Amino acid sequence: NNSGPTITGCTIRGNRSDGSCGGIYVEWSASTTIADCVIEENLGRAVSCIDSDTAVIEGCTFRKNQGRSIHIAHTAATIANNVFVNNQSTPVETAGTGAIITGCAFLHNSGWGNSGGFNCYNGTPTITNCTFAYNKAGGGYGGAIYLHNSDAIVTNTIFWGDTARKGNEIYLDGWGSPSTLHISHSDLGGGVPSVQLELGSQIIWGAGLIDSDPLFAEPGVLDTHLTYHSPCRAGGDPLAPNLPTTAIEGDPMAVSGAVDMGADQYPIHPYHLG
Repeated sequence: NNSGPTITGCTIRGNRSDGSCGGIYVEWSASTTIADCVIEENLGRAVSCIDSDTAVIEGCTFRKNQGRSIHIAHTAATIANNVFVNNQSTPVETAGTGAIITGCAFLHNSGWGNSGGFNCYNGTPTITNCTFAYNKAGGGYGGAIYLHNSDAIVTNTIFWGDTARKGNEIYLDGWGSPSTLHISHSDLGGGVPSVQLELGSQIIWGAGLIDSDPLFAEPGVLDTHLTYHSPCRAGGDPLAPNLPTTAIEGDPMAVSGAVDMGADQYPIHPYHLG
């Protein structure tokens, strides 16, 4: 409490909590930075930041956590260039904040409630150059994203192969107050039917939207690099809000002014499959 922690290059593994957090808990902090960490196999929320000024979580790998990997409430948060893989609860949940989520990959996660990727309650998130693939909302709504009383902007993002009881990719709840989603320059697998709107919620369709197989390099081994013939190559908006400077493996995000969709770009360096 009442601190400004910086945690870098650490492994946080196998912690257990019967309460709210099994890993890192921060409350009433001026600023928090968590960078380049491996956070895995924790029970309970792995990282929780509540009622603080700012939080930056970047360059981390979250895997096989049971409980939210990141929970943010009433804190201005930037979640950048992280990988969330094989977690057994919704990886990222925010409440009461305008979180920035940029350059992140959400792969093969399973939410036991709503969303296998990102839940937002009463917020204004901005999501840019992220990849949501093969996530599942086991008993709920929104395979990739669930919004409740929120207004979100999504740009340069890939949604592919996610599943849910309602809204295979995106679910906009309308209970209490409707939600709005602005989406552009993104690959929305399944197209319009993959989005479920409820009780006055709305989606604002922008330019540059496609519904095509992104042609990942090797999705079976979690390699979501874009291949040469991917329709997501150079399909992004170079003026997107909060555009990351690099992809999740450090490659430049913009090459000769062109920006790919998703978190893992077509590689500009020699690259071999297998």
